[in-house]
Amino acid sequence: MKKIALSLIAGILLGTITTILFFDYETPWTTYTYSGTDSHSEPTITKAIDIDYLFYMTIFSIVSAIVVYLIWIYVENKRHEKFLHEFHKNK
Repeated sequence: MKKIALSLIAGILLGTITTILFFDYETPWTTYTYSGTDSHSEPTITKAIDIDYLFYMTIFSIVSAIVVYLIWIYVENKRHEKFLHEFHKNK
């Protein structure tokens, strides 16, 4: 369980950093809408969420978490094999 949680955290961090660096993320755009006929009316401000950024961040986070988890398992198995090899060698 600890491996999965740490892999997800590392994946989210790596996915967010990768998306910010390579996809040139900018702040969400702001749309001003005037509801009156004169130019002195108060604008309505609408902020939009950048869906592309969220999509790419999610994909990169999931892929990064899987890669971190697989690397972790690989290193752990290699360390275990090395320990067993040395253990049997010393017998």
